[in-house]
Amino acid sequence: MKDYNWLYILYLLASLPSLYVISSISYKEKSLSGFYFGMAVLSFVLGILISLAGWLEDSYVRGWGDIVAITFVQCGLFVMIRNSKPVFARFPIYLTALPLITLLFYPIVSDVQVVTNLLKMTYQGGAILVGLLVIAINHYLHKQREVLLISCFMFLAAYILFWTEYENSTLALVSSVLMSFGFITGSIGLKKISNIN
Repeated sequence: MKDYNWLYILYLLASLPSLYVISSISYKEKSLSGFYFGMAVLSFVLGILISLAGWLEDSYVRGWGDIVAITFVQCGLFVMIRNSKPVFARFPIYLTALPLITLLFYPIVSDVQVVTNLLKMTYQGGAILVGLLVIAINHYLHKQREVLLISCFMFLAAYILFWTEYENSTLALVSSVLMSFGFITGSIGLKKISNIN
């Protein structure tokens, strides 16, 4: 089995339970942000499953799976930002789907590896920073967000390790492990908040 297949199995072991937890929270609470985060994990999982099955070229499938996942994460963060505002200051709910426009233009750049990597790097970094800010502010105001903050820091560490040493296989492995733990702690954090509410 190829080396990256072991990483895919690690991702599946972390993301499938996370998908179940996030989906059940989203269904129970009728949460739009939970729906978006669940769709992000689902697209990530589908990209990995299709890659493991070998139906399509690995880089093509993972590229689409990753970009769809990060786009849905951004939509979920937009919902969290919208919900943190007073009712009179909230922007219309349909604007939370604005990041999905990326999917219309991604086919134009999907064949150019440098542009694709730059797009992913920018979107992932932006989502992590916005997530950290939103969750930190919510923790300051409402408490009980420690696990989500830990998850954000794990994603941040995974992001830094992956993109600073892109070709280093050891750091890529550490980055993958951190990302997997980020999935698990993120879903636990969302479950903890759901139980409090």
